[in-house]
Amino acid sequence: MGKEKETGKFLVTGCAGFIGCFTAKKLLEQNFEVIGIDDLNDYYDIKLKKFRLDILKSFRKFTFLKLDISKKDEVFSLKGEKLDCIFNLGARAGVRASIKNPQIYVDANITGTLNLLSLCVENSIEKFVLASTSSIYAGVKAPFRESAKQILLYLLMLQRKRQQSF
Repeated sequence: MGKEKETGKFLVTGCAGFIGCFTAKKLLEQNFEVIGIDDLNDYYDIKLKKFRLDILKSFRKFTFLKLDISKKDEVFSLKGEKLDCIFNLGARAGVRASIKNPQIYVDANITGTLNLLSLCVENSIEKFVLASTSSIYAGVKAPFRESAKQILLYLLMLQRKRQQSF
């Protein structure tokens, strides 16, 4: 993969969340262009999310797209977009809630990440920052460690829960 010229353009997922909003804001304050995406789910107060979006929308180099990263076709609406980096800060939060409904956590936190990584390959984006998968460790003893074994344990727990529901 050849080194392409930097564009000064970034994608920030979870831009209506606390960390995503202030990451996007910092980039915008440094005069970078930011595409912010969020599915605006109701796990946290929607009014607060809209307040944060209003902050970002006050910057002329900010574009907001309401997208669900777990849906590949929505992520691939960005096919061809020239970006320096994707900051994947969007995720389903809440370890306890992930035990009750693990599928939405797998969809957003794992499938969503894979969809974004696929976009990186498709668009030759070489930089990817991931900071959004802690909730997939539900049922795993702390301290959590990033490893395939931890993710496998979570997926096995999900499979067991599905079998019990039949």
